[in-house]
Amino acid sequence: MDVHVTTPYDEELEDIEEFNNRIQATETLKHNKGNVKKNSDESCPNIKKLVLPGEAILNKKDKGRFLKGSGLYEEDETFYACILGTVNYINKLVYVEPLRGKYIGAVGDLLVGKIKDINNDKWVVEIGSYSKAVLSISQTNISVFSQRIRLYNDVINMINIYKPNDVIACEVQRIHTDGCIVLHTRSSIYGKLSNGILITVPQTLIQNQKKHIFVFPFNVQVILGMNGFIWISSPIKKSKNTNPNSVDEDIEDSKFEEVDNTTRRNISIISNIIKLLAKYHININYDIITKIYMQYTSNKNNTTSYILKPYVSDSYLFSYIDKFSKWG
Repeated sequence: MDVHVTTPYDEELEDIEEFNNRIQATETLKHNKGNVKKNSDESCPNIKKLVLPGEAILNKKDKGRFLKGSGLYEEDETFYACILGTVNYINKLVYVEPLRGKYIGAVGDLLVGKIKDINNDKWVVEIGSYSKAVLSISQTNISVFSQRIRLYNDVINMINIYKPNDVIACEVQRIHTDGCIVLHTRSSIYGKLSNGILITVPQTLIQNQKKHIFVFPFNVQVILGMNGFIWISSPIKKSKNTNPNSVDEDIEDSKFEEVDNTTRRNISIISNIIKLLAKYHININYDIITKIYMQYTSNKNNTTSYILKPYVSDSYLFSYIDKFSKWG
């Protein structure tokens, strides 16, 4: 009987293979379409240029117009990438963002997380970060707690509020000096999530936006967590509770409900579209999801997973790039 033992070296090889696949996918987009410029930030801002360590970013002619940021080093008056990642520009600052990395907390970020454990009066939340993330019972806004102080019995009954493997929407309240990320759900838009699926993408693909919670016209809601955790579900029903001090019970005490077949199909399609965008390292936002969805569902013969086939995915992305170039 053959026995295979996974070693850290095997995991490293898998990471390298994943990076090579992404590089190959990006090169496919570049070379198969002649009208895509070398720096795709100008032709389509959702697509970033992928660079390897040692690859030249700016030559002597262009270097003087930009400031060197993180992920770059200078040699012979040329900026080179020192990490594997994507090139980003903020005004005159140019930097390389790592292709793959853990989430670094920032106060005010909307996150999607999974309850990992209960420790004293805190929930330990998995948010894809090197740092520990915790949610204290005092930072929840359950309606039964809104008019009184949390008691010891409430701590004992914490598992009745959130239990391990529950998915929640939350916000970064503060970050301790030791790096511990403190979360809170003291808002009607945060709390327990249900009736959907959780997928993860590189957190670099989620940009800071005015809104991170979107309800699409086809009865699907998407929550884009800044940590790369994305929740796709049927829209959350709002309660008629008018008490400003209590949280929406339908969010905190969310229960599993039957989801109709049409919504299930739409959730699956949106999930596959997001996986496709992540495969080609394209920024994920409301507009690009909507446009690809509308184009894909215009053909009623398309199945939910048909878009993941290589020759199909290329055609939809190329079509998106063409339209964006015409609009620009």
